[in-house]
Amino acid sequence: MSAAIRRLRALAPSREQLEANPWLRRRAPYLADPKLWHWSRRGVALGVAMAS
Repeated sequence: MSAAIRRLRALAPSREQLEANPWLRRRAPYLADPKLWHWSRRGVALGVAMAS
């Protein structure tokens, strides 16, 4: 695993931290999607789509 990916994983909040955030409660069902939590092309695309 490259150093960049390890750094991103260390900086990214956990699923539990995001679900506990009051600003993100509306999106909690979408945050439970396991595809979102994989560092793959589709998982990152899904995360970007949810953010916009």
